[in-house]
Amino acid sequence: MLVSGGLRGWTQVSANESAGIIEASVRGDVLPLQARAVIVIALDADAQTRVDVSIERRRRGGVPGTNARRIRRLIRALDLSLDARPEQILAGRSAGRSPAAVNS
Repeated sequence: MLVSGGLRGWTQVSANESAGIIEASVRGDVLPLQARAVIVIALDADAQTRVDVSIERRRRGGVPGTNARRIRRLIRALDLSLDARPEQILAGRSAGRSPAAVNS
């Protein structure tokens, strides 16, 4: 699994398979600041797998945009590990943004 050593800086803290929730600790490459990540895996209304990731810093400080980069890196690695083709990947939604259109 990616958060259990397959992705540098990510360490799995807990996992609840029946609820589809993984908690991880994320450590920075340059600054050793840690953050808490929650990954929720569920089916959406169309029976498509949805992966929601949120990260919060444990302390103040750090570089703006770091958590967004961590999330993108995790999602890219997940797509690669699953051999997901571009037409299978639905564009995500960030806070305050609407979902991107999906090509058929």
